[in-house]
Amino acid sequence: VGLVTLVATFIGVGRELWIDEYVTAYVTGLSWDEFRRLLGNQDIVHALYYVLMRLWTAVFGTSLLALRLPSIIGMAVAAGGIAVLGRRLHSTRVGLGAGLIFAALPAVSRFALEARSYAWVVALAVLSTLALTWALERPVLRRWLLYALVTLALIYLHFPAALVMVPHALLVRHASRRGEAGQLGRWVAAASGVALGSAPLLYLASGQTGQVSWVKDDWAAVKQYPGQLFGSETVFWVL
Repeated sequence: VGLVTLVATFIGVGRELWIDEYVTAYVTGLSWDEFRRLLGNQDIVHALYYVLMRLWTAVFGTSLLALRLPSIIGMAVAAGGIAVLGRRLHSTRVGLGAGLIFAALPAVSRFALEARSYAWVVALAVLSTLALTWALERPVLRRWLLYALVTLALIYLHFPAALVMVPHALLVRHASRRGEAGQLGRWVAAASGVALGSAPLLYLASGQTGQVSWVKDDWAAVKQYPGQLFGSETVFWVL
């Protein structure tokens, strides 16, 4: 499934960069001192992605392929992770179907071809959920630590992705209702650690809210959101 997604999303890799991708390319060319000053004024929420891209481009350069390949790989990881997750939660057939449906979504191709963090946000959300299922299956300390670390990395990559912990709470509640004692308490401890670890990012980002002042919050924007998220309103309603 991951390989299919990798091949499918590779189509169109040579299209021209758009404005946010130009920002990524620009940031990779800054000196570390210039980069530090940039984060002091804006884009602190993208700091982790920018650091990783700076390290990546230092090795692989800043061609269109080099800038976009991490996102292509990220979506392939997400698709493979969904297949594994579906198999763990239900069956191999369900996992394979879920992974292939995911790969076919218009939004997957779109964000796989953007030199931004969103493909890896999806991948880490999937990996975080997988880590949680492993921790619930065998609740040893190292598995809960893995879950907490992957979730924390997800939040530092894209702060609103912290919302993934809402369905995680439902998954833990379901496990607890099956009589698996102590699962809820372990998850609360892990979630508390994630919250504490992400607090510095929230504090620093709170001083840069002007960056998102352009985001509209009227009803028209709400109605447009499903199509923007899925790349098609039809796909949204089908799903």
